[in-house]
Amino acid sequence: MNRLGRILAVLAALVGIVVGLAGVVRSAALAADERVVWPLPQWWDDLNEGSVWWVVAIVAAGVTLAAIACLVLGLR
Repeated sequence: MNRLGRILAVLAALVGIVVGLAGVVRSAALAADERVVWPLPQWWDDLNEGSVWWVVAIVAAGVTLAAIACLVLGLR
């Protein structure tokens, strides 16, 4: 892997991690304070409460593994 590929892999991993952490922080803020009102779209409710929650979990795990792989390949 050349230098540009490594830089792009590290950037992709860091962007993925930052976006994931932003989602976790948002969820924590919504759960921690009842005064925070942030209406969620209907598709979000369908993903969390519907019968496809396990698909979302598998996709999230796959994206996490891809981010870790990009970070490892970029720093190797």
